Amino acid sequence: MDRNLDPALHLAAGHALAPLRHEGVLIVGSGMSFHTMRAYGDGRATTPSQAFDQWLAESTSLAGAARAERLLQWTRAPSARFAHPREEHRFR
Repeated sequence: MDRNLDPALHLAAGHALAPLRHEGVLIVGSGMSFHTMRAYGDGRATTPSQAFDQWLAESTSLAGAARAERLLQWTRAPSARFAHPREEHRFR
């Protein structure tokens, strides 16, 4: 993750890496779509977490420009800032 946290830069990095799939390179990422650790395991977090997960699944299933546009505007997703208080999921 770049320190400026610019989603456009991160999407560009993904586009730059995409051709590697045709060369047989496997890139593995891990993590969760929910990063409010203070609420982790709290049943009250289930509904907002599911709303963000649904938006993320829908967004990543879109093609090309539609996917990119949604991901660039991720803070507008349902419960986005609850799921990710900051882009790198740290509290200030």
